[in-house]
Amino acid sequence: MSQDEVEQVLPGWQPASQAVARELAEWRRAHPKATLTEIEDAVFEAMQKLQAQALGEVVHASSSADVPAHPPTERPRCPTCGGQLEPRGRQRRRVRPARQRAALELDRSYAVCATCGAGLFPLDEELGLLAGELSTTLAEGVVRLGTRMPFEQAARELAFFWSVELEETTVRRYTQAAGAAYVAEQTAELERLERERPSAPVGPAVQ
Repeated sequence: MSQDEVEQVLPGWQPASQAVARELAEWRRAHPKATLTEIEDAVFEAMQKLQAQALGEVVHASSSADVPAHPPTERPRCPTCGGQLEPRGRQRRRVRPARQRAALELDRSYAVCATCGAGLFPLDEELGLLAGELSTTLAEGVVRLGTRMPFEQAARELAFFWSVELEETTVRRYTQAAGAAYVAEQTAELERLERERPSAPVGPAVQ
């Protein structure tokens, strides 16, 4: 991949990475006797800025983020019927990614299918976003911890390992919603099995 192609996807990467490098070099000069823990914290804080920059730019590099900027033949299609999507303005959405302290601000197109009339955000569909504020990975982490320990403790563990600050109520809400979805799925499967089970074989008239 050429440098021009890299800059098309990550236009702010080079200046941002240089700024982070200068910040770390200045920090190291100011802390010549720092412990490994202190160095880890400093590097993590600096790299969070670079990670947020890269995450936003890579996400918005998709053609689904700006539907009218592309010719109709290159635009995403309706996931329901495959029809042509017509842009209908833009909206912003805030998403909390995993392993990232800052939220991701999505600025993306809203579109309506010219065939079936369905309205959607193509970028949300492409990214596989769930309803709500949490990314799929973060939501899974919340539910995994929320099913194994008290909700308040799960929130503390997320903050320690992923540096993501969430309220106990958020952990509770996502965990309980996942539990309800699992129960509904199991109930539907049981009903299907009962509905489709073969009839018992006919036995002899006299034993």
